[in-house]
Amino acid sequence: MRLSLRNIVLTPAVLAVVALATQSAHAAASATSVNVPFSFKVDDKICPAGEYLVGTDMASRFITLQGKNSGVSFNFLSGPGDDEQPGKAVLLKFDTINDLHVLHSVQVKKSVTRELDKKLIAERISAPHSSGR
Repeated sequence: MRLSLRNIVLTPAVLAVVALATQSAHAAASATSVNVPFSFKVDDKICPAGEYLVGTDMASRFITLQGKNSGVSFNFLSGPGDDEQPGKAVLLKFDTINDLHVLHSVQVKKSVTRELDKKLIAERISAPHSSGR
C-alpha cells in the first residue's frame, strides 16, 4: 500500500467531520423545544422572540441553544447544578436590565451553565450615571 500526503492529511479531516456531524445529530435528536415570548440578548446578540431548541451533549458537557426559525445558535459549557426543576426538563433564566431581557443561565436537568450575563451587568453597574445636565 502506498501512502500519499493527500491521504495522510485528508483521512483525519474526514474523520473529524464525521464525528462532529454525529455529535450534532445526537444533540438535535435530544433537543427540547421552548417558547420565549420576548426578545433577549446573549453574547452581544439580540435574539428574537420565538421557539428555541435546547439540547445537551453530556459527553462534552455542552448545552446548545438554537433558534428554530432564526439563525442564532449558541454553545455553552455546563457543569453540575441544582436539582432538576419539577416538571421542567429545561429552565432558561433571564435578568432584565433597562427593559432588555438578558439570558442569565440555561439549565437542562441537573446541568447548568455559568452566569452568562456577568459582563453586561458589571458594565451597567460601573457605567457613569448621567446627571441630566
